[in-house]
Order: sequence, then structure tokens, then C-alpha cells
Amino acid sequence: MIDLAKELSTALNPAIFIEVPSSDTATLVAGFGGVLLGGVISWLLGISSQRHARALAAAERTELEKATTIRTMLKIQEITNGYYTNLLYIQNSLRRANADRQLHHPLWQLVKPAIGGPAVHPKFESKDFEMFIRAGRADLIDRATMLSLRYESTALSFQFYSDRRSALQDVLAPHSVVDPSTGMATTVIPPELRALFEMKSQELNDLIRECYKLVRIDFNEALALCEDINLAAKAYFNDPKLFTLTIPSERE
Repeated sequence: MIDLAKELSTALNPAIFIEVPSSDTATLVAGFGGVLLGGVISWLLGISSQRHARALAAAERTELEKATTIRTMLKIQEITNGYYTNLLYIQNSLRRANADRQLHHPLWQLVKPAIGGPAVHPKFESKDFEMFIRAGRADLIDRATMLSLRYESTALSFQFYSDRRSALQDVLAPHSVVDPSTGMATTVIPPELRALFEMKSQELNDLIRECYKLVRIDFNEALALCEDINLAAKAYFNDPKLFTLTIPSERE
């Protein structure tokens, strides 16, 4: 049976067919493919750019951390050198006394006043120890800060000794005679100065002996700390060529 209504509708509204040449079809598909591929490439480039930026930022942070660590190491090097200088000063005095056969004299008579000590001592701040904190080496932080405090105390004691010895030397100068051939001074203590001389000489001797004792102990601690920090820093940064603290070859 023929559906007249359907036939009439079809006749009045004929279907419209569009023919697209095969070449145009290929161009259309290629266009969509190009847009899709371009988006993928842009996405990949974006990821690569982000990764590159993160890598640069990480490298910059590492270099900044290295610079901070090296500054901290230089402060420790300065402390170690200060201990070494004080220790060498006393030891050279003893060597000279031994060569002159004067070792039987009290230590304060052998160690002359030091001139030109450091006016400013290295001090640490919390930011100096960022690497030590991240590396989980709180023990190195404790040792470095304690060594710094002891260094300042010892340096002040040594300066105090030098000032007090110079003052006593000034008091005794009018009663002293220097042998030009040897440079040795002979002092005759007048009766009115004997009590003062004995008190001051005992004070000076106790002071320089204590300084000598502490300098030897702390210098060895400074050497050990330098060695441990060298190892910790190289391990943390995984850089065997990282700046290394110089350690004197001789230990007390």
C-alpha cells in the first residue's frame, strides 16, 4: 500500500545531498588532525617548559645552598686558623726558650704579649646551618656554635693576658737591664714591689697556662669538626669537588 501522505511530503521536501570531492575530504580530515596534533605538541612543550623551569629553580636553590654552606665553612676555617695561630705563638715561645736553655722559667716569662689579634670574631646565624639541618646533622651545628663561643672566650682571655703582662712589664721596666748581646733582660725587684710582683706573676702564669690548655683542646676539636663538615657537605651535595676546609697537618 502506498502512503500518499508520505509520498506527498517527500515530493514537496526533497532530500538534499552534498557531494564533497575526495581531495576536499582529505583536507578536512587533515585540518582536524593538524589541530589535534598541534594541541598535543603544545601540551608536551608546556610540560617540557615547566620541567625545565623546575630544574632551573632546583639548580639555583642548590647553588644558593652551596654558597651559604661555603660561607659557613669559611667562618669555621677562620676559627680554626685563629686557634692555630694562638697555639703556634705559644709553641714558638717554648721553642725559643728551649734553644736558649730557659725552659726552667715560668711560662708567663716565656710568652710575650701578643699584638694584632682579631678585633671581630666569627659569629653564626640560623641561616648558616640550612644544609646541616636538611642533612640531619644537628650535632655539627652544636659543635660549631660551641666552638665559636669558646674561641671568642679564649681570644679574649689571651688578649687579657697580653694586656696584664704588658702592664707588669711597664712597672718593672725601670728596674730592668737588657744585655745587648743576648737581648735578655735582668730585673731586680725592689722590696716595695715584691708582693705585687709575686701576686701578678702567679696570676699571669695561671692565665697563660689555662689559655695554652684550652687552645690545645679546642684546636683539636676544630680540626675534627673541619674533617666531619668536609665529609657531610660533599655527601649532601654529592659533589666530591666541593670547597674543602684546609686542615693543618700537625695535631697537638
